[in-house]
Amino acid sequence: MQEKTHILDRVSSFSLLLTMIILMIIGAALIPLVDVGSSPKPRQGKTLTISYGWRNASPKVVEQEVTSKIEGLVSAVKGVAEVSSESYFGSGRVTVVLKKEADVSAVKFEISSLLKQVRKKLPEEVSYPELTGGEVVNDGAPQKESPVRHLLTYQVNSNLKGEQIKEYVEKNVEPVVRAWEEVKSVDVTGGTSKYMEITYDPLIVANYGLTVADVEDGIKSFIGKSDIVGDVMYRDEDGEQSRVTLYLKTSRFARQIGEMPLKTVDGKIIYLNDLATFEYRDRLPGSYYRVNGLNTIYMNIVVDADANEIELSRQLRTKIEELKPRLRDGMYLTLTYDAAKEKQSELEKLITRTLMSLAILLVFVWLVRRNWKYLSIIAITLAANVLIAVMAYYVFDMRLHTFSLAGITVSLGLIIDAAIVMVDHYSYYHNRKAFLAILAALLTTIGSLVVVFFMPEYIQRDLYDFSWIIIINLTVALVVALFFVSALVKQFHYSSRMPIKRLGRSKRVMAWTRFYRKYIAFTQKRKWIYYVLLVLAFGIPFHALPDRWDKEKVYYQSEAEEEDPWYERAYNATFGTRFFQTELKEPLSKVFGGTMRLFAQSLDENTYAKEEEEMKLHIRAQMPLGGSVHELNEKVQILENFLVGFKEIKRFESRVEWWGANLTVEFKDEYRDTSFPYVLESKVIGKVISIGG
Repeated sequence: MQEKTHILDRVSSFSLLLTMIILMIIGAALIPLVDVGSSPKPRQGKTLTISYGWRNASPKVVEQEVTSKIEGLVSAVKGVAEVSSESYFGSGRVTVVLKKEADVSAVKFEISSLLKQVRKKLPEEVSYPELTGGEVVNDGAPQKESPVRHLLTYQVNSNLKGEQIKEYVEKNVEPVVRAWEEVKSVDVTGGTSKYMEITYDPLIVANYGLTVADVEDGIKSFIGKSDIVGDVMYRDEDGEQSRVTLYLKTSRFARQIGEMPLKTVDGKIIYLNDLATFEYRDRLPGSYYRVNGLNTIYMNIVVDADANEIELSRQLRTKIEELKPRLRDGMYLTLTYDAAKEKQSELEKLITRTLMSLAILLVFVWLVRRNWKYLSIIAITLAANVLIAVMAYYVFDMRLHTFSLAGITVSLGLIIDAAIVMVDHYSYYHNRKAFLAILAALLTTIGSLVVVFFMPEYIQRDLYDFSWIIIINLTVALVVALFFVSALVKQFHYSSRMPIKRLGRSKRVMAWTRFYRKYIAFTQKRKWIYYVLLVLAFGIPFHALPDRWDKEKVYYQSEAEEEDPWYERAYNATFGTRFFQTELKEPLSKVFGGTMRLFAQSLDENTYAKEEEEMKLHIRAQMPLGGSVHELNEKVQILENFLVGFKEIKRFESRVEWWGANLTVEFKDEYRDTSFPYVLESKVIGKVISIGG
């Protein structure tokens, strides 16, 4: 009887399988709790932004009076690595990049203190400089990206007037959406609010013995007057009590506005309609927001830029769908924009590809062995790897996004390799000696991934989670191969020892055996051939040879020049000659460069650059000094009418505010990567020139 030499052989297969099943059940239960998003998990940011406004001030004045002063002030702060600034019409911004070792909180506190001191030296019209940043931000986000992001837009339709729709949404929908911590603001735009214009004759007012101040005081004391009635105790859902003060607030217009009493003169009550006339007027908006040039009521949900867009969008859409049946009759909310839709689509595609790659791997396993027991052991081992890895994702707070899911796909092949080697070895030899080979192979892969953590930050931001996911998966694969594969092999009574069968194709098998024997004998005597092929496959780096070998010269006080070493002179006389560099270097690189030359040619400074955003056309408009937002809106409407005529445009969004206007044009998928965006850009430039102003 074979002696049990391994400590795990003393543990029963039932105990190992039960432990594996429990871990798999825990992993399956944790799947809904794993963080899934469209971008890497946020980290501590090293960028601070100081923003300020100065209405109607030109960029030059903003730069001289505000930007330069703040920029010079923060440049001297310890821990600041780089300072840049931008001055616009009516606003400005200073961006501060901190050093890696800087304490963000300490630097932010010091800059806040300096801003308080410099505020007194700035013009009174300048708003207080606002310091933001330094919180948890995504490495992949641009340094100057806004701390908030537009996530959802709902179009609101009803048979009510625009002002009534707006007021209803603000009271009944906005508080529900604002319950999420990640939601920074809910903007209800569109519609026209009304105001009352009261016209009076100063002579008539004076005849009654009143002043303008008396009229103003009478209106203020009548409209919106509040009186405290008393206090009541309120009990919430958790059973906690709190005191709530009750107010009795008069209706805005409990009676006709003309019957508003202003003052008692000589025992006679003077009413507003005795000395003034009044009428309702539409208030000109201070800003405009339109989608596709349509004046409609829109509810825009703005969230924190660091929020998990996909999950937050799903939660908000679900909540609003639950809210719709409780809205008044004739009130409809229609989703017109979802920033997370495309990211979710990409994520679903990647998950589908991962599952397809898994299915293909299992198909190959079946084709090789054609044994259901063997396929079942590999499939269960793979499922155990994935579900136990889910536990690690949850414990280490990993986020599954595009790059980390790609890491899972890549590691599946390595996991199956480890399982196949261990299953075949244990089922044949009934020991775990193959584990050392598996350990060495997977540690080699893990060691190569460690290099990622020493790369520049712009490369780490994409490969950080990718590397950690593979490291976790391979570590779990080692644990499963060591502990659970043997128990599965015993439970399925699987053996890789094939029974001897009569070979119907013995001639072909013998011929292949003779060829393979001769091939082995040939390679053992001529190993140099494979060394040469290996070198040529990777390539000889002629393309990387420098033009000259010139080291830094050292001159002594005697001005005697040190003679170059013989190897430098030899290099400069051969590879450093003009003939070799101009005539031979390029042909030799193409012939002997191999894969190394191809890799070097494809690798440039943009290889790990920021992922390109969707093709959009951004249009910015400003009026000269003295221009109003309403005049600018008229110009923007002309441009909107021009854009409506292009069927290739999917959606365009217009924002008009006091500082200027922004138009963002999105294109349909089939036209996004064509020449149309550039053609439209040229046409828009021509249209803008024709509009003028």
